[in-house]
Amino acid sequence: MPMVDGLAEEFRHDSFAKLDLHSFGISRASLCELQPLPATKTLITKLYHDSKLFGAAANVVWNWYQQWYSDEFDPRILKQASVLWGEEHIHGAQAHVDRHIELINSVAGPESYKVTLFTQVQYLLDMGCSLAHMEEALRNRIGATRDYYQAIGKAAAREPLCQVNNAQGH
Repeated sequence: MPMVDGLAEEFRHDSFAKLDLHSFGISRASLCELQPLPATKTLITKLYHDSKLFGAAANVVWNWYQQWYSDEFDPRILKQASVLWGEEHIHGAQAHVDRHIELINSVAGPESYKVTLFTQVQYLLDMGCSLAHMEEALRNRIGATRDYYQAIGKAAAREPLCQVNNAQGH
């Protein structure tokens, strides 16, 4: 059951991030003590609110957008992270991207997956969901994500991982 396996896989994504955080010398105990940033709580609240406000449109257009974004930017982001922090600090992020691609290919193949996402958008249009409604849902989610990245960027500027990396001689 590839779909069930894929959903179960989503619950294990933290292991990818932990791999990279451990490479920076952040202990398991430290990770367990961490609380989500206020920005993370805000993002989760906004995403939940959007799901209630926009229904299926919020999730369908968001899935489509995330797939496009991942295809477009993940390789560039990983390359820059490798330059900034060193290859040894992005194994988890790279494994996450590789696993995502593997799952897509196992379910439907990359082109079929894109067609499936488009078919879901088309289904919403056929059921009477307006393009304006879907666009508003997507704009809300992109806005919430932009706000999130700005907030975590400010938090990272206060305690950058680069300091850890520079202390290790990179």
